[in-house]
Amino acid sequence: MNVTIKRKIETAEPVQLTIDFLEKMLSMTNDEEIYKDYWDIMIKEKRREIMEDYYALAPLLSTMHHGLCYSEGLESGRLLVMRILLSILPSAFTADFSLTGANKNIHRTMREVVQYLKTLHMANEGDHILWRNAVHTVIVILCKKGFSTYFFRRGGWPVLVTAPPYREITAACYLSSTHTVILYSNREISLERRCYYFLHELGHLIFQKHFNRLQTLGLFKDLVSQLPPSDFGQLLHAGSQGCEEVFSNLFAFTLLMDTPPGKNLFSSYFKNTSHACRLLKHFFNPSNLYRHG
Repeated sequence: MNVTIKRKIETAEPVQLTIDFLEKMLSMTNDEEIYKDYWDIMIKEKRREIMEDYYALAPLLSTMHHGLCYSEGLESGRLLVMRILLSILPSAFTADFSLTGANKNIHRTMREVVQYLKTLHMANEGDHILWRNAVHTVIVILCKKGFSTYFFRRGGWPVLVTAPPYREITAACYLSSTHTVILYSNREISLERRCYYFLHELGHLIFQKHFNRLQTLGLFKDLVSQLPPSDFGQLLHAGSQGCEEVFSNLFAFTLLMDTPPGKNLFSSYFKNTSHACRLLKHFFNPSNLYRHG
């Protein structure tokens, strides 16, 4: 990359830039005057360009913490949209691949990404410093609990943890397609609750990487059957993601045991569910999770 010339991804607001790009690509498909292969060539070239940008910018816009790649502020928004685009655009190296038969799927994915990006709203005051403290607190907890830094990698890629200045209806989410945890802006969330949300999203990562299979899923269901629902309240009430949501709740709950954030959030649970807590500690012990995976 020529350091004297900055591309738009380095200077523009990244979410709107990405929305504009995807909507332009979608509109081009309806233009009958465009040569049918031009769209294919252009979109593959755009992916190659984004890949170059990502590898050039990622070391500058993020830091590594025990195997977790962390970025905050508007810079993390740039890395986020680049990862999203890399996950949906076809590779520039598949020269023999034509998009003709796959256009419908690619168009649908692009429209879904645009719809998601339009739910992100720039926050007046980012709270990335608050998220940074929570991330560092969780990293210390993970290390003390014996979790390997490579446990959160996928295909050799470290998980990217971003704290961009955007608001959403949720506090955080894990985007599996980009292997990214997004910590949305919300200044009203306490440090302890931030730790829980971050660990919860790492729970989604672990479940999708290691437990979304029949045998290992059965092991987790056996554990849940031994936990009294009345003792754990909303932790055992599956949301839209069912078993995965319960897994993520219990993973975050268990990792927070015997920690200051955990005692602040779940002191009553720890006192009243000692037998169940022992079961959870055994199940979510990293050596057991590694074996299940």
